Amino acid sequence: MHVPWLIYHSGRFNRDFPLGVPSGLFGCWWAIFGVFPVSSSRIASYSFVSQQKIHSKSSPTIIPNHDGKSRFNVKLLPTPPFTAYVGIDWADTKHDICLQAGIDAPREFACIPHKVPDIHLWAQSLHRRFGGSIAVAVELAKGPIVYALQKYDFLVLYPINPLTLAKYREAFKPSRAKDDPTDAELALDLLIRHPERFAPLKVQSEGMRILLSLTEHRRELVGDKTRFTNRLTDALKQYYPQVLDWFAQHDTVLYCDFLARWPTLAQVKHARPSSLRTFFHAHNSRYRTVIDDRLAAIKAARPLTE
Repeated sequence: MHVPWLIYHSGRFNRDFPLGVPSGLFGCWWAIFGVFPVSSSRIASYSFVSQQKIHSKSSPTIIPNHDGKSRFNVKLLPTPPFTAYVGIDWADTKHDICLQAGIDAPREFACIPHKVPDIHLWAQSLHRRFGGSIAVAVELAKGPIVYALQKYDFLVLYPINPLTLAKYREAFKPSRAKDDPTDAELALDLLIRHPERFAPLKVQSEGMRILLSLTEHRRELVGDKTRFTNRLTDALKQYYPQVLDWFAQHDTVLYCDFLARWPTLAQVKHARPSSLRTFFHAHNSRYRTVIDDRLAAIKAARPLTE
């Protein structure tokens, strides 16, 4: 009573065979007890197909159905054929180009300025000359040249890690001298010789590119503020360390304006208490206890050096 239930569910959880077709240990039970007639040749054929599916990833696995027809059980990811390969070494004002029409074709070198009309004319000339898809190896995944080339659907961009390119350059040039045309050729050589190591860049929408650009600029501004604050703090420790204790936050408008008006301890000690209170009130610092503590600390402060 329990054996048919196990046999039935063994067929349900087997992905290699249709429902009810025996496999593995339960296939042997079906064959032995005659619950379902299975010939040894058919079991061997299913075993062969299963092993072929496991060990073969580059071609589809064909598995026969009960009606004798065949079906594909593996999705293929074919590599798109490229009519040409391009390596780009980018810069702020110009871009060095290395072009190869085929795997065995000679390589061509060129240089285009970083201007929208010139980039457009170069891309259109590639399309007219080769047609089809063109692989482009570039040493970054974002930036002006990447955004300029992403709008052409016939260009497939492959970003290459700068560290990978540097190690590849070092292998052929121990002096580590950087040369833009050579870097463009090395990027092209990496893409042609090791295409399986690189994935094409996914095209992002205009809104996403704007968001990423704004996020990157904000991150840079935060980093700049942190560096400037640390440098200012280090300088104040040399001659004006008392002001660091008078303010809890060292990156506010109140703190910066205070330093701009009274840059030394001698100057702030000569200031009248009424002037200091007016200054704090103008910067929305109105807590009486906080202002009184600051005025008392200023009055009792002693210079670090005479």
